[in-house]
Amino acid sequence: MDYTSLKLAILANQDCQPYIVTNDMPKDLDYFSKDRAISDIFNAPSGTRLVERFESAIGIMSALGAVTGATILEKLDQAKGSIPALKWAMLAMVDPQGINLGDPETQAMLDDLATANVITQAEADAVKALAIQSSSLAYETVGQPISAADVSIALRNN
Repeated sequence: MDYTSLKLAILANQDCQPYIVTNDMPKDLDYFSKDRAISDIFNAPSGTRLVERFESAIGIMSALGAVTGATILEKLDQAKGSIPALKWAMLAMVDPQGINLGDPETQAMLDDLATANVITQAEADAVKALAIQSSSLAYETVGQPISAADVSIALRNN
């Protein structure tokens, strides 16, 4: 974990100010609950992020439901002959590893397919949503949730 980045982010965050305890401050016996408050602030959901998620055709049917998934896949299969990128994407979806739905190019292609009326925007959004997860300030700062102990290390090198 990058404790320097975490410390800078904590010190810059206005919501954390009442809870910050550093070594150059008077001793505070309540430091652990304050560290926990800071970790709670940083771990609170604060939006979404695009993540790498590989899915095969079977995975899409499983995630979206067999009927919905099959309907979307059938529409894509029918259009693959006239859209080279879609042809290769559909070929990749037959492989057990599948295609990365979190790739920005894949996300853009799904929007393009909706614009071209190959699939509906709702269908494109449903497939794209499979690669979207909630995010937090902790994730954006250090790439993972943080604990009170992480806050202690970052602020006081303990």
